[in-house]
Amino acid sequence: MDTDYVFGCLDNEGSRLVLNELCAAYSKPYFDLSSEIIPGNPPIYGGRICIAWDGHGCLVCFQDLDIAEAQADLESPDNRLNREALYGVPRSALGQTGPSVVSINGVIASLAVTEFMVGVTGIRLPKRFINYRADLIKFTFREDPAAGCYYCQGIRGKGDAANVRMYITRNL
Repeated sequence: MDTDYVFGCLDNEGSRLVLNELCAAYSKPYFDLSSEIIPGNPPIYGGRICIAWDGHGCLVCFQDLDIAEAQADLESPDNRLNREALYGVPRSALGQTGPSVVSINGVIASLAVTEFMVGVTGIRLPKRFINYRADLIKFTFREDPAAGCYYCQGIRGKGDAANVRMYITRNL
């Protein structure tokens, strides 16, 4: 993997999991940016930045990834059709995503670039997990990921031996 840093802004949990795994295997700092709007009265909206910098925290151990949804995203076309047949309605008709809001995306992107800047210049280590609740005008930070993460400890730095290229060769 011929890059120094990776920024991911993906709307698909399966793609986020693959990028998380790839960056862990090749020990590449990974900045995952996401925003969301949860309908309701009032709606909840904002975004998150998860920074896997040095093997101490990632999307999985910060619990910012829906593993069941990622598995569904990565399943074979035949398995996907079988699962949809169980529900009796095409998955595309379920409408799981909401609108993207440029102002929220701009805040999240600016925060990520700032954390990148402080990290690469050595001013300080980047914050590991930043949650922005735009509806409350509130930021929260988390620095302690769950212990024993497979990605941070099990495959980090294993490179090709981690077999992350399986995603490229699979017939999805």
